[in-house]
Amino acid sequence: MLDIRFIRENADLVAEKSKQKGYEVDIQKLLELDNNRRKVLTEIESTRNLRNQHAKQGLHPDGSSQGFEVGKNLKEKLNKLEDQLRPIDGEFNKLLAEVPNVFPDDTPLGGEEDNVEIKTWGEAKKGETKDHLTWAEEHGMLDFERGAKVAGNKFYYMKAGLVELELALLQFTLNFVKNKGFYPMVVPHMVNTKTLEGAGFSARGNEKQIYKVEDEDLNLIATAEIPLTGFFAGEIIPTNWLPSKMSAWSPSYRAEGGAYGKYNRGLFRVHQFNKVE
Repeated sequence: MLDIRFIRENADLVAEKSKQKGYEVDIQKLLELDNNRRKVLTEIESTRNLRNQHAKQGLHPDGSSQGFEVGKNLKEKLNKLEDQLRPIDGEFNKLLAEVPNVFPDDTPLGGEEDNVEIKTWGEAKKGETKDHLTWAEEHGMLDFERGAKVAGNKFYYMKAGLVELELALLQFTLNFVKNKGFYPMVVPHMVNTKTLEGAGFSARGNEKQIYKVEDEDLNLIATAEIPLTGFFAGEIIPTNWLPSKMSAWSPSYRAEGGAYGKYNRGLFRVHQFNKVE
């Protein structure tokens, strides 16, 4: 999620980049809400300070009920301001969550056909080549057909040596980053919506990625990055803990609806996979 301060300072850029990504976001409306919200918040803070000062002073020196009346009026004013803020806050947060990230100017716009080859490595061998899916199926290591039978399209069974290879790669990666100073972690595979959105994984428009648990505030993680990001949420991190470098192995669950182009054949854009983050 973009910082509102960045949006204030780069309103035209954010609006243009949002439009290029196919999102119709009313940036001016967002800024109006932001301005109104800050005004009400300032008044709330001022009223709260006055109320606190009054509470410390106690009743009016002459023993009259004047002090009580002042305190009562300040409380009523604070309640009204908080009631006024609530709908503004709700609309502001909803609109802010719809603003997509700003991408670099050299990012190609469009679909797969607009991808640009940056560089190549090595030299392709002449003759017939097989993609990883064809090779793995021929050797009995991947089974998408049975995966679809029990769970749906883009689910799969991994078998035999490919399982051992994946587990070896996961262990190798954890050891590699551990030697670079990263602390190994096992994370929750489900997180609440606050953690999900705080890590920037809220879906926008028709972009469905996260699987949600019905009737509960829980979501299957799309990456270990989400619970790792939430690890210190709401805490003040002691300086002797910084920098805090963590790595985690976890399964990742992604809805990724409709991503079935020619470049996504096989173990690409699947609904479940393992990785180290």
